[in-house]
Parts: sequence; C-alpha cells; structure tokens
Amino acid sequence: MIRLRDNGFASLRRDGESTRTAEPRPTEAPANQVFQRQESGPEVWEVRAGCIGRGHAGKSALFRALAEGPVGDFFPSGLHVDVGDPREVAQMIREAEETQRILQASGLPPTLQASQIRYYLYDGDQQRVVYKMREVIGQVLTHTLPDSSAEQQTRYEEYLKTLLNTQVLWAVIPCPPPNPTGRDRRRYSNDLRITSAYLREAFRLRAPDQPAAVALVLSKIDTLFRDEDEARAALTNEMLRGALGPMVHLIEKSLRVAEAAILPVTAFGFGNAVLREEAGGREGAPPTAPDDPFGPEAIWLLREGVAPQPYNLDTLVIWTMLFGLMNQESRGRPEAQAEIAELCRMLSDDLVAEDRWLVPLKGRLTE
Repeated sequence: MIRLRDNGFASLRRDGESTRTAEPRPTEAPANQVFQRQESGPEVWEVRAGCIGRGHAGKSALFRALAEGPVGDFFPSGLHVDVGDPREVAQMIREAEETQRILQASGLPPTLQASQIRYYLYDGDQQRVVYKMREVIGQVLTHTLPDSSAEQQTRYEEYLKTLLNTQVLWAVIPCPPPNPTGRDRRRYSNDLRITSAYLREAFRLRAPDQPAAVALVLSKIDTLFRDEDEARAALTNEMLRGALGPMVHLIEKSLRVAEAAILPVTAFGFGNAVLREEAGGREGAPPTAPDDPFGPEAIWLLREGVAPQPYNLDTLVIWTMLFGLMNQESRGRPEAQAEIAELCRMLSDDLVAEDRWLVPLKGRLTE
C-alpha cells in the first residue's frame, strides 16, 4: 500500500497559487448559498470502466478492497483517490468494517443488484477525474442461455450495454485452488471460455473509433502463494501469458483494443485467506445441481483478527486511470488537452515510481 511520503506535500500546487476564486465569508452570503460549490478550476474528466467476470471470481471482494487500499491513499505524485464528500468517507469506513465482518464469517454473498461505484482523483483539493464502474451480477454471464426467459435476456442486454460506453474493461479470472482437481482445472478452462466470449462480444459491439484499454485481472493469487516473492517467481511473464492464452490472443488480434496488460491481484493480502471448512455454496446463492459446471467451489474467508491488505490494486487503479484518460487525450480544446496531458504525465510517473507488477500486452507500455 502506498503511503504519503515524509516530504510529500504534493497536493499543494507547484506555483503556490490557487486557481479557484476566493469564497465570500459566510456572513456575507445568503444562508442558502454558503455551501454552494464553485464552478471555477480545471475541468473534471470522466473515466468509465466495465467489468467482466463470472460469479465467485472475486470481483465484489476487489471492489470492496479498494477502500482498504488505493481509495484514501496518496500516490507518489501527490494525486489521491477518494469519495466525493466527508459523509461518504464516514459511510465508506462503516461499510469497510461490515465487509470485514462478513468476509471473516461467511464470505460475501453473490451480487444480486448492480450498483455504480464512483470515486474521484484529486490533485490537492481539486477533483480532476471522476471514475465510474458498475458492479457485475456474475450469474448473468453463466446463467443466461439462448432459451432463457425474456427477463433474463433483458438483464443480459443491459449488462452488455455497460461494457460499451467505457474507456477501460476489466476481465477478472480467479486463480484455481491449490492442488486442483480435474473439476477445478475444467472450471478454469470454462472461466477462460466464458470470459473470452463476453470480451469478444464487447469488442464486436464497440464503435471502431473507440478502442478500449483492457486489464486482464488475475484474482485470488494469495490462495496459491505465501507471499509476493513466491508469486512473482512462479508467475513469470511467460507463465501468465500462457495461462491466459486465449484472451491474450484475442486482445493482440483485436483492432478495438489500444492498450492491454495482465495484473495479478489479491483483495485479502498474502497469508490472510483461510479455506472455509463447511461444505456448500455461498450464503445467499441459489442452490445448484451437483453437475453444474459453475456450481459450488472452494470458499476463502478472511483470517480472524486481520484486516484486508490488498496487493497490487493500486497498480490496477493507476493503470485504469492513466489509459482511461489517454484514450481521450486528443479530444477537446487545446487547454483541456494540456490539462489531461499533465494528469497523464503524473499518473505515468506513479505507474513506474515503484516496483509495480503488471505484464504489458499491447500499446505504449510495450514500446
């Protein structure tokens, strides 16, 4: 997790001057105008991301782990990600405590209603980027068939729409468990097939002049390895490219992908996951047949007495922000282009400032 540097008052502007006009004293303004937001300052850009991943791939845990890692923390440049106002900070703290309790007791239930995640990238007190991503109902991916009900087909179509008006796509694939059985290996093969199919459909429906940046997110790596060193030694660039081969090939051939990378992550942190002893599916999940290819699987709980320590999520967030902005760099007024170029420079510096783990597949990082 990145910490604010001892000398890192980077949230202050380099020229020491504020771009915002001075606010009137509260006694000089009508009561209903005291808390109005000012309209001056740099333009706020928008980065929209879509997510692909079947149920139990670890998506919800990753979304909630953002509050334990990148959100609220400072990057080396002084940029930081946070929610919109102090009330949301209080809510996020409470939700993080409740999430930790659930992760230790039973594991997160399946997502039944997709809500929108919204964070802001700040430079000092100024919002520079709003980042939006909608949660995913994983069962839509695995339980929508050609003969499914009209209601289920509508959910499928609505889900596909969330992948189109975006600059970035996350494709989340969970690691197979330790000592995988034949069923586990088959499940991993099915994961690659279903995720590749939705990724291919998202490319097909996309406008040709709006190429996406694609992050192949390998989740739950802490269930296979004791620490970062062991994980990095085993998951070499060649190993990762081979393990995600079908999706890597799809991305390399697609004209609708401008940037791509593999990013291994964990929501819990190394050494913090324990296998749930009780058999059966997740709490709140509908019952499945024993031969269902997407049926019950190993459930990992957060170790009692520890807080999540997400690994490499900051890299994923910085990469997403950077290439979500770069896909818009040539649009807008010259002044706006200069602003976005400066933000991209700062984020690019953040991406290389520490020993971050990502495997570039396509785009500017491979040059």
